[in-house]
Amino acid sequence: MWRNSASAYGLTARLLHWSIAVLILGLIPLGWYITTLDYYDPGYRLWPGLHRGFGVVVGLLALVRIGWAIADRAPPLAATLKPWEKLGAHAGHGLLYLATLLIPLSGYLVSTAKGDPAELFGLISLPALWSGGEQWQEFVAGLHETLAWGTLAVVVVHAAAAFKHQFLDRDGTLARMTGRLPR
Repeated sequence: MWRNSASAYGLTARLLHWSIAVLILGLIPLGWYITTLDYYDPGYRLWPGLHRGFGVVVGLLALVRIGWAIADRAPPLAATLKPWEKLGAHAGHGLLYLATLLIPLSGYLVSTAKGDPAELFGLISLPALWSGGEQWQEFVAGLHETLAWGTLAVVVVHAAAAFKHQFLDRDGTLARMTGRLPR
């Protein structure tokens, strides 16, 4: 089942969701680790390059995910949700969609702030569209980090809500995104 149904997300939405989730959950700690490296560290060139490349992958997957969400509407939320839970679900999803676009964009701006292109996996160079110098780089780096922290907070709430609905409320919320429908 590639497309969403009335009771579950289709394979396309699930693959996009979990691919983005795994990448983000790997990129956040990698990004924090990168900030501890000094110029002479053996990973100084490797880890930031991988972080940058996979960050762009997240941005591209997010564009596909948003396009797919428009083309293939999500199944309705569980009827048992309270109005504030529905509002929270919609707000959380909106924030996550926004974050999956803004974090890669801010990362690109950090990488190209001094006018240098952003190298991706040694295969592709994204040109700098605007050079703002070191102060600009510091500003967008702070924004990038703040967005990462904020996204992590939203992800934790998102996951906690999914587990609560699946295991306490038993309304099948998590099963809709894992492909395992309750029996």
